[in-house]
Amino acid sequence: MGELRQGGAAAGARHRGSSRPIRTSTTTWGDAYWRAGRKIEARFQWERVLTLDPDDKLRTEVEGKLKTGLGIPSKVAQADAPAMP
Repeated sequence: MGELRQGGAAAGARHRGSSRPIRTSTTTWGDAYWRAGRKIEARFQWERVLTLDPDDKLRTEVEGKLKTGLGIPSKVAQADAPAMP
């Protein structure tokens, strides 16, 4: 395994010129947290992806996850939604 520079593995990945693996793994962590019922941590990871300048496809995917989770509405998303008349 290669030498890690100051700042850990994430800094090393950025140093090599691509943050794509970091965005993808962060999205995967969000998915895993969601499946484990840890909705707050999932949202945190997905929101973090949006700060890492994702491409349009990944941005759309993550924004969808923030609205509905992994196919079922999260309690956090439901709390933010306006009340239905």
